[in-house]
Amino acid sequence: MKFFSECEPCLIGIEACSSAHYWARTLNKLGHTVKLIAPQKVKPYVTGHKNDMRDAEAICEAVSRPHMTFVEVKSEEQQARLVVHKIRQQQIKERTALINAIRGLLSEFGYHTKRGLSQVRPLIASVLEPEIDVPWVLKQALEVQKLMLDNLDEAIDKLTKIIASHADSDYRVKQLQAIEGIGPITASALVSTLGNGSQYKFGREFAANLGLVPNQHSSGGKTRLGSIIKRGDSYLRTFWFIVLELF
Repeated sequence: MKFFSECEPCLIGIEACSSAHYWARTLNKLGHTVKLIAPQKVKPYVTGHKNDMRDAEAICEAVSRPHMTFVEVKSEEQQARLVVHKIRQQQIKERTALINAIRGLLSEFGYHTKRGLSQVRPLIASVLEPEIDVPWVLKQALEVQKLMLDNLDEAIDKLTKIIASHADSDYRVKQLQAIEGIGPITASALVSTLGNGSQYKFGREFAANLGLVPNQHSSGGKTRLGSIIKRGDSYLRTFWFIVLELF
């Protein structure tokens, strides 16, 4: 950092990897202009075998391209709110894995149920009943699983409330919630990821960023469109699939 603080303000290109947003904010404060570039945009400019020097050359080449698209630098507030979303999503995945594990284990003893938390909880309660004749060690293990499930539910509820409080305090989130099908979690995720959205000139750019546009393999004046490209933020894309299912 001492090196950059002693440099004259200049253009700095950084590959958009872990901690890139932090360094971009820090260097911006020193008066530099920082551009974040997605790794897939840098790769075509890497010549020969990959090493640090050639990576740096590729970034310099990519950042100088006139039509290059850059990653918007996120603020600390945006990243902090996204952390809440990511932790919540992680907890949901862990809960789903735990539910499936419980279903699989109980099926070995002849207890079957459909998928979903609402189906598994009654099954756990019924197996734990004193009159149910199953090995005691199974009931002890199931008690532990039930406790883990309760803890995950509590964590998810707490994180959901944090997101809801953000939704109540941010006018942009409230504006998005006015759109049919968009709730506080989707709206909060959009604002936390995109900020004010000024980096997109029109809606199709936003759709392309989420990977919602069709894959194209056109040639000779003939247009060939395939399935959606599924690039970009899979977390946001999931929400849009849910929204579209409502229509």
